[in-house]
Amino acid sequence: MYFVAIRKLPDIASVAMMPLLQAPKIKPMEKLTSIQLALLATTLGLLMAQTMVKQKHTMHLLFALFLGSVAMGTAQKLSGDILGNYRYLVGMGACATCNVYWLLSRTLFRSKQALSAQHLLFALALGILIMFKQGYLFLDNLWQFDSATNQNTIAILGELTMMLSSCVLILTIWEGINGFQQATSTEKQQRLLFIITITSAIAICKTVTSTSFLTPDMARFVVSAVAVYVICTTQLLIFWISQTRKAALTGSGLTQQHSVNNPISDTQLAALTTRLDNLLCAQKRFLQPNLKVADMARELDVSEYLISRAIRHNSDGKNFNQHVNALRIQHAQTLLQDAGKQHWSVLVIALESGFASIGPFNRAFKQICGVTPNQYRQEALQLQSLNCH
Repeated sequence: MYFVAIRKLPDIASVAMMPLLQAPKIKPMEKLTSIQLALLATTLGLLMAQTMVKQKHTMHLLFALFLGSVAMGTAQKLSGDILGNYRYLVGMGACATCNVYWLLSRTLFRSKQALSAQHLLFALALGILIMFKQGYLFLDNLWQFDSATNQNTIAILGELTMMLSSCVLILTIWEGINGFQQATSTEKQQRLLFIITITSAIAICKTVTSTSFLTPDMARFVVSAVAVYVICTTQLLIFWISQTRKAALTGSGLTQQHSVNNPISDTQLAALTTRLDNLLCAQKRFLQPNLKVADMARELDVSEYLISRAIRHNSDGKNFNQHVNALRIQHAQTLLQDAGKQHWSVLVIALESGFASIGPFNRAFKQICGVTPNQYRQEALQLQSLNCH
């Protein structure tokens, strides 16, 4: 009986810990809900902020679309089983996340031809795939498809979505890296912040979802926290880049309003000439085929008249096409003189120098140099051989 009584006595350690065990605690699920609510509030708050921007650019519209999509995905997770099968319809709204963020990254770091039909079609294809997957899950829960076919279909859709999403994330990081060397010091800081943000977010999410020391709820908590971090940093970058571009325009005192009837000062013209030279020469934009005055005017946000005037001011009265062709011919001369590129045909030299075809290249080359490209190459080789001897 003594031993029976002993066995019935509560454990001393359990008694000591009982007040602590009975104290209210924050459950992991409650923590997860809290961070998801914070993520939802952040996305909706910043979404409203984009609508209040007076001078909206493409980056603001894409960021608003991205925020709305993240909000829909978060709402789907918060709803749980409350909405039943209709939660998949809510999830269809989360079709503009990584694909739209890639488009956003292009507008952040590309001032020229940031978006084209191919980019939009690729992002749209990924969005449609995500919507199709959510729609399939909705119909499957309604009609109960064949289990074997259903599992295979869901697996294929999941793998395809994952593969394309991974490609988009790589392209997003590349946008921050591409053109880094030609960027200004401020632009390099902006690109570094972007690259660090995206790579660290991917690394953290990959780590917490592939390790076993965190529960699924804690892993989702970390992923949601990382999403808040990425969104807030992106908003900071958009504001920073917008202010940088605005300062570049106001610093030179130039706007689209300047025209023939509203002339600019010599100081403003010199500032525009410097910016134009940096764009054409330092960034080698003259190598872009079919380059037009309108392209430069749009990129520098000034009138075409000002671009033409700056060109004439800096190139002894040449027009835009003559100035660009002169830069291209100088580049072609360097290639023709290069002994390591003697196997390159004249057509390749023309294309590498920014000309769309060989005809305009030959005419421009002879007009400027007085000889054809082949004759120039032969004379350059003969001169090099004489210097060697």
